[in-house]
Amino acid sequence: MKKLLLTLLILCTGTYTSLCAEETDPDLQPTIRAEMSTTKKIARKPIKKLRKKPRKRPVIYHHYYTTTIERNCDSYINIINEKNKEIEALTKEIKNLRENKYEIMRQQLKEAYDKELKKFEER
Repeated sequence: MKKLLLTLLILCTGTYTSLCAEETDPDLQPTIRAEMSTTKKIARKPIKKLRKKPRKRPVIYHHYYTTTIERNCDSYINIINEKNKEIEALTKEIKNLRENKYEIMRQQLKEAYDKELKKFEER
């Protein structure tokens, strides 16, 4: 049913466009008269004064810049190396604490398991 309706729609559209599409006579084409094409456009004066576009960045009036001196870079590198050593020491300490905590938890679980096993064997 859908295919039948689709074919009818295409057939009717095709026949209608083929009958309605006619070739126009070139003498009937509209032409622009010369006196109309040279007319001046009337320009209206603006009511308000045009506003300037705002600047995208603020104007910087000072011309002094702070720069880092090359000899200060060594001190920065030393500070960074010290901080890295502190970070490594703290990560090792955290790892050791976690291992100790896990060991304590293992012992507690093992004791609880042994108690439950003794209760089960006594029955």
